Amino acid sequence: MNEGSLLEDFTPPVNPPAEIDDPRDRKPESWDEREKIADPEATKPEDWDEEAPRQVRDPNAKKPSDWLEDEPLTIPDPDAVKPGDWYVGLFTGMS
Repeated sequence: MNEGSLLEDFTPPVNPPAEIDDPRDRKPESWDEREKIADPEATKPEDWDEEAPRQVRDPNAKKPSDWLEDEPLTIPDPDAVKPGDWYVGLFTGMS
């Protein structure tokens, strides 16, 4: 009589690992650890305007006629309960 787990003791495993570690895997000597590398050949278009706003307003955009201008942006939920494991973290003044 044998005992064990098909998920842990079976060869080959029923659920193989998603990635298999390769002990011979090495980064090349020329590997660059920077997350972003500026392209030295990148240029902005000739008509680029540094003073231009990041967003351009749509001149044809209109609010609906029934828009409630003075309403709050959020609606409180009187039944909402903060979870016991709520994490505030680095935000000060929040509970």
